[in-house]
Amino acid sequence: MAILKITILSIGISLGAVAAVMAQACCPTDSVFKHCDLQEVVVTEKLTDNNALLKFYKSHKTSATEDVLSRLAAVNLIRRGNYAMEPVIRGFSANQIGLTLDGIKIFGACTDHMDPPTSYVEPSNLKSIQLVTNGASCKYGSNIGGSLNLQLAQAQLATENPLSGMFSSSYAMGTQSTNNVMELNYGAQNFGIRLSGVYRKANNYQAKNQEVPFTQFQKVNFSINGKYMLKDNSFLSLDVLMDDGWDIGYAALPMDVAFAKAKIYALSYKVYPTNSSFEYFEAKAYGNNINHSMDDTKRPLTPMHMDMPGTSNTYGAYAEALLNWNHKSRLTLRADGYSNMSHAEMTMYPNGSTPMFMLTWPDVRNTNIGMFANNDYAINSKLTFSLNGRLDINRASVTSALGKQQLNVFNYDVDAPRVRLLKNIGMGLSYRKNGYYSVANFSYAERPASTNELYGFYLFNAYDGYDYIGNPTLKNEYALNAELSNGFKNAWADVNLTLFNSRVYNYTLGKYHPELSVMTIGANGTKIYEQVDYATLKGFELGLNATFAKHLNFIGNLRYTYANDYSGNPLPMISPLKLTGSLHYQQKELSLQAESIWASAQNRVSTAVNEKSTPAYALFNARAGYNFLLKKQRFELNVALENIFDTYYREHLDWGNIPRPGRSLITGLSYLF
Repeated sequence: MAILKITILSIGISLGAVAAVMAQACCPTDSVFKHCDLQEVVVTEKLTDNNALLKFYKSHKTSATEDVLSRLAAVNLIRRGNYAMEPVIRGFSANQIGLTLDGIKIFGACTDHMDPPTSYVEPSNLKSIQLVTNGASCKYGSNIGGSLNLQLAQAQLATENPLSGMFSSSYAMGTQSTNNVMELNYGAQNFGIRLSGVYRKANNYQAKNQEVPFTQFQKVNFSINGKYMLKDNSFLSLDVLMDDGWDIGYAALPMDVAFAKAKIYALSYKVYPTNSSFEYFEAKAYGNNINHSMDDTKRPLTPMHMDMPGTSNTYGAYAEALLNWNHKSRLTLRADGYSNMSHAEMTMYPNGSTPMFMLTWPDVRNTNIGMFANNDYAINSKLTFSLNGRLDINRASVTSALGKQQLNVFNYDVDAPRVRLLKNIGMGLSYRKNGYYSVANFSYAERPASTNELYGFYLFNAYDGYDYIGNPTLKNEYALNAELSNGFKNAWADVNLTLFNSRVYNYTLGKYHPELSVMTIGANGTKIYEQVDYATLKGFELGLNATFAKHLNFIGNLRYTYANDYSGNPLPMISPLKLTGSLHYQQKELSLQAESIWASAQNRVSTAVNEKSTPAYALFNARAGYNFLLKKQRFELNVALENIFDTYYREHLDWGNIPRPGRSLITGLSYLF
């Protein structure tokens, strides 16, 4: 309770301090933030202000959130099944990166990362994606590898037609899946409400005419946003999102998921002051409740049945302001705090014996308060200098007596809470002249250890086949990051090359302890989270967005990451060289898309986790859309053919050598009003 009081007090103090600061808003037109607006297609990505990528996939009603994320140059996805893929940014994942929804913190309830926050958002309720890879990524929380912030769509007020919306339904033959979507918006002069609903169902998909078992799932997603204008320049906004998945197969894991449920809600106040140095001020209070349960009852030949439910409850608040004092300096300030309680357990049912119970997450309370500041200073019309920083006080503690007893077996004393000060600072210099732009960013970053790393108790990792045990004595993992981006943009093309290098100290990995017995039947052994001196991750991203004619546009990117530890050994879960290219043709009511995806073989694998090489592959996809009127009502027909040549393949971050879906014909029809 004391920490919560401090959180509220610190936010209040920050609001008073903000009013006295004389500066300007933080995101100029040459902002180093990558902001991709899906609804309005207003994009700022590495100093560009137009990007067809989001328009490609948002416009086609058969696309999923993962389709958009996987096409971002810095992002790859860990796939354990056909559901809830986990984002990776330049080789960083889990607690190394920041994942937020509308700026709020969400922690999954699964010890195996089978429920990342991105899994609770559908394209129908997604407005934009903010991807940040420089020092400013710590805006929403300390991290060392970048951040993704997914923004929800909001109600539109005072629209020409008070009631508007869309109904859509599609079916994919190869994946035997259906996707049904509803969007409704009612906008009055001072009040608006937006509703969206999704029902998705998938059976086991086919790969090269062979069924891949345990790839089925069902889910319902519902969101509502209500907005009320208090004055011409201020409003209240209420968001509620509910996501319910069940009967979810995970082909690469020994267990499936009986259910994955999320309730996310937030109340915010936002004002755009007039005749003031403030450009805007926002305050938000939020909460979310995640429930997740792994289940093996549908698996044949299970040696021992296990139940593994988990819960995660987070409550927090933040206040943020952008200030505008003169034409040279722009400043954003943010104060935030949250408290999370994570609980996970496992009950094993040996044949003919008494059930065995343990806490895999021993009722861990994680509380954090932090403050962030970013200032952009225009040295002249061509040069802008950016400086940002963040301080966090992070407190983690085990609140369960049973959990403390479990960890005492390994001589860990967790009676006292673990309190850490996390420090992040970054700076950047941007140059722009006659279409040419260049940005250099440098940062020092720290991140908190995860619940798995600190207090996890015999967590089985299906990727390498070992049980994992947490280590409460871990030091802060910290990184020195450098990023150089150069590009050129004119009326018909935008080309950009980014080079990056990260040196991560106290890099956290599992180390095998042969003296420890296993808990999971068939496990290769037991590992404890420990740290090596450092690891290095470096690479490049090359992007091109070009308009060849009035109706023809191409967008593509080439990406590569090279990573090794201090001894030169390859790090696990690093994607190989990958090329994605999409060609889009738009002529009145007709749209056509052609896409190719190519990835090289990945033979730089980590023997420490029994990682396997991945062969190269090439994919080709085609999509088409047509808008038409029928009895004065507007409809849209969508057709797509994914994996045209029925290539049998898997990506390197796919667990368990499970193949991706083969050829699939997708058809969809939408009614718009």
